[in-house]
Formats: sequence, structure tokens, C-alpha cells
Amino acid sequence: MISNHIVTNRLRRQQQAATNNAFAATFPIVESAVAPPNLPAPVPRLEGFAVPPAAGAATGATSVLPLPQEEELPAPQVQQPSFPPPPRGHGKPERMPRRQLTLREQYFPALLNLMRWKDGRAYTPDHQFTRDDLLAIHADHVYRHFKDRV
Repeated sequence: MISNHIVTNRLRRQQQAATNNAFAATFPIVESAVAPPNLPAPVPRLEGFAVPPAAGAATGATSVLPLPQEEELPAPQVQQPSFPPPPRGHGKPERMPRRQLTLREQYFPALLNLMRWKDGRAYTPDHQFTRDDLLAIHADHVYRHFKDRV
């Protein structure tokens, strides 16, 4: 079964394709770098202004007036606005990076839970296990402990 948003997206793409086809038919893309022959020639740039015919008609000649010179203005002095720096962290308070845990701090809570489950005793968080206690752990103990936890 096709969901409603998929049908809507298909219709939207079909409408967009129809619009693109109509636009391409109306305004074809010209690949040539040469201008079509039906365009007028470019207008040359004038160097000055011609004197109106009434003034030049008495002498029979037209003179060219020079273009007005633009005054060079000093560059405007733009003052940069001084904004406070943006808040870091998208407005959230900046957090300190966590301290790297030692290997003992990483594994000891899991070992403590395993030993509490295996021996049925409540060990304190600062308890030091002996070598014999640790050698008494078998793979079956670990398997059954984590199976019970799941």
C-alpha cells in the first residue's frame, strides 16, 4: 500500500516536470555563441554630447561638447558596528570535557556486580579482591550473570 505522502511527492514531481517542459518549449536554450542575425548591431559609445540643431544650424556645423568630469570624492569612512561575540554552543552553557577514566574505574563496577551475584555477598565499592577470588571466576559465571541481567 502506498502512503499518502509518497503519492503527494509523485504528483509534485510530475507537475514540476510539466512546468519545466512548458518553459523549455517557450524559451529554447541557444547553444551558439554568435548572436542571431535578426538582432540590431550594438550601439557605439558616444564620446560627448552633440549641440542641439537650433544652435548649430546658423553655422552649419555641429560641435561635440565634452563629457562632464566626475569629481573624485574621498572614500567614505565606514565604521564597522561592534557587536558582542555570539554565544558559544547555541546558547547552551559551555561544558567541561569529562575526565578520562582509568582502566580500573572502567571495569571495576561491572566486576563488583559480578562478584556480588556470584558470591551472594554485598561487597563495598572500595573492596580489594584477592588473586584467588579473581581466578575463581569462570566463563560460565560471566555468561549466566549477564544472562540474568538481560
